[in-house]
Amino acid sequence: MNSEKSYTQIKQLIEQETNQTGKSFTVGKFTGIGWLFIQHSPDEPASPLIAVKQYAKTVNIYVPIDENEPPLVEQYASIFGKSNLGKTCIRISSLTPTRLDALKTLVQKIKKEAEQSA
Repeated sequence: MNSEKSYTQIKQLIEQETNQTGKSFTVGKFTGIGWLFIQHSPDEPASPLIAVKQYAKTVNIYVPIDENEPPLVEQYASIFGKSNLGKTCIRISSLTPTRLDALKTLVQKIKKEAEQSA
């Protein structure tokens, strides 16, 4: 897989669906690009609801977790494969039209939830 090409496609898809340009952010040792930033408290920096980080062999997409609900990414196990899912993360080693469609749906769902809670 060409992770650079996939990273670019994923970033463009998220920017199109959120109508936002991704912003670089760092939390601890993690540095990535984020969208739909929310402020949890005045004492903490804003954090993104969607984040992407490119690695050598994968592009990882990080999404929010609701402690009262099953992890959002579990709904996509049949598309991305159970071994490619973490609690808040989807690891993408190959990008297909089906996976792009699933990511689009996921981003739309997160954006809608963000707008409802704003």
